[in-house]
Amino acid sequence: MTIATIKIALLSLMLFSEGSVIAADNPPQRYYMSEDKLRLFCTPESASDELMGLSRALCQNYVLGVVDGHDAWTGISKNPNRAFCLPEGTFNAQLTDAVIAELKSQSPSKDGIGAFLVLASLHKAFPCKVDSK
Repeated sequence: MTIATIKIALLSLMLFSEGSVIAADNPPQRYYMSEDKLRLFCTPESASDELMGLSRALCQNYVLGVVDGHDAWTGISKNPNRAFCLPEGTFNAQLTDAVIAELKSQSPSKDGIGAFLVLASLHKAFPCKVDSK
């Protein structure tokens, strides 16, 4: 196992372990990705190229998970009020870029929920067109 592999594994554990190491009588207080934690791996301050690539992949996978959840919920509930509408041919990287741009344009929020920021970012970048019929 190389040092780079170990670093990647440790970074992955750090990013996804919020509240995961707990005593049986001390349940976690959060069941979501905080905006602060999302910012940490979507906009890393400095890292090697290898870690930057991993960070980008983690960010993109989180964004895609929120998109999948949104699509599943609007499909199951038959809710026509979508938060965002992706044009045909939209690439995963475009979704991630929209979220990263929003993170960079806002002040950090320790109390924010990452999924809400993702939805708001995609709503801003990919608004649904309203029929004028």
